[in-house]
Amino acid sequence: MGVDRAEVIWLVAGFFQVTRQRGRELM
Repeated sequence: MGVDRAEVIWLVAGFFQVTRQRGRELM
């Protein structure tokens, strides 16, 4: 597997950021 742990953390962090921004817009 050529996936680094740092890459996974990066993707997860970006996903959480997007969900947070959308959550603020909905609320």
